[in-house]
Amino acid sequence: MIWAILLLILVFVIGATMPNTEVSSEELRVAQLKVQANRKYLEEMDPRKFEYVVADLFRSIGYKAQVTSGSNDGGKDIILHKGNEVKYVEVKRYTKGTIGRPFIQKLHSAIVDTEAVGGYFVTLSNFNKNARQYAANKNIELIDGDALIHMMNSKPM
Repeated sequence: MIWAILLLILVFVIGATMPNTEVSSEELRVAQLKVQANRKYLEEMDPRKFEYVVADLFRSIGYKAQVTSGSNDGGKDIILHKGNEVKYVEVKRYTKGTIGRPFIQKLHSAIVDTEAVGGYFVTLSNFNKNARQYAANKNIELIDGDALIHMMNSKPM
């Protein structure tokens, strides 16, 4: 009996002195984002999966993110919630050409129609001058490929 008690104490002491090696789900998500923050990997990714990667990025900066259905999404691929605020995200995994004003207008219409407070347009490509000018006073942040990869790499562990 005394051996059982001593063994139990020994197991407790060893367990109490060993460092905690568990990794939180947030740490795993951030680590996965950093692995995926490679332009070639992102360019070859399925567009729908890319939407989920972008949603995870927004989750890592404090938003609750819901990916919308694949079709008839009304100009928004992700719905973000933070406190009482709602924002929309449109995601285009384009690799060639630039995103023009009509895409930004569609996102803006979705925002205005539902009284969301703003939005983000995320692409691996870039935005042309007309798109940038239109978004400038619409509370729509444009995130091009370089900015996206920077965001993914700069999220601290």
